[in-house]
Amino acid sequence: MLKKLLLLLASLVVFVVALIVVIVDPFHKNSIAGLQIEYPNGSASVFLDESYLGKAPLTEEKLQSGEHIIKITPDDEQLSNLNLPIFLEKGTLTIIVYNPGDNPRNSSSTVFELRKRNDKSSAVSFETYPENAFISFDDQEVTFSPLTIEAVEPGEHHFIVNLPSYEAQDHSFLVLEGYETKVTINLAKNLKIIEEETKTNEATASVIQEKLDQNNEASASTNEASTSTNIENIVE
Repeated sequence: MLKKLLLLLASLVVFVVALIVVIVDPFHKNSIAGLQIEYPNGSASVFLDESYLGKAPLTEEKLQSGEHIIKITPDDEQLSNLNLPIFLEKGTLTIIVYNPGDNPRNSSSTVFELRKRNDKSSAVSFETYPENAFISFDDQEVTFSPLTIEAVEPGEHHFIVNLPSYEAQDHSFLVLEGYETKVTINLAKNLKIIEEETKTNEATASVIQEKLDQNNEASASTNEASTSTNIENIVE
């Protein structure tokens, strides 16, 4: 009888320990998350916490959830690197869209991160750099960043973010039930506008210089005429 009781207690202890392991997940076996890197042109090396993941574009589905540092290094050395902190939510896919330029100011990135909520409601939040960018979400009225939209229906949605003299960002994405989708956008300067402004400034500077030269020539002619008149008066 005592042996049966001890065996029962031992079985109960094993069951409780197994249950705790499943719930607490001390070895993080159930804390798996995914990461997708979209890289429109060429290829780049991707590092997560300084560990090499592979070449972008890529998708990794068995990463440790939690906070990490992502680094994207373009194969083209003339293009700018991307370094930023990201959060990988367990059981979800974090997406990064990176379009590099020759420096960070001319590079754009859009990051889609998900955060589990305490209920089944869904939301979308926007954070942009620079701030106060125009945001058009689905068919709603245009507003400014930063912005949080509550009670968003699960499914596919669309947004456009723009700011004068910056390149617009236009994306479609999925909203999941019970999650907040955090969208972080770094806008790139619009190089076409910069080139046009440079040409306009150069043209304006050229016109100003031409007028200054004309004024200087006119002034020099006036001085020569005045000097000639004075000499004639002296001779007389």
